[in-house]
Amino acid sequence: MELKNKKVLVTGGSAGIGKAIVKELIRYGVKDIAIVGRKEEPLEALKAELKSVNILTIQADVSAVEDINKMVSAISREWGGLDI
Repeated sequence: MELKNKKVLVTGGSAGIGKAIVKELIRYGVKDIAIVGRKEEPLEALKAELKSVNILTIQADVSAVEDINKMVSAISREWGGLDI
């Protein structure tokens, strides 16, 4: 699969395995990554660390329906949709 220039969503992306996935996606040419996490500070720290790509951070809990709606709205507003 060609990942270059895809718009990707990664949940739990501010730490651990999620953060590693974000970094691998960048290595494969992804330039637009929406990262979801429960805590604002780690999200903003990661955004500051990864200045070479367009990072959209969304503070949300994927187990809460209202937060999922918030994620969908933010991504639709910023990018119009996702590829992955």
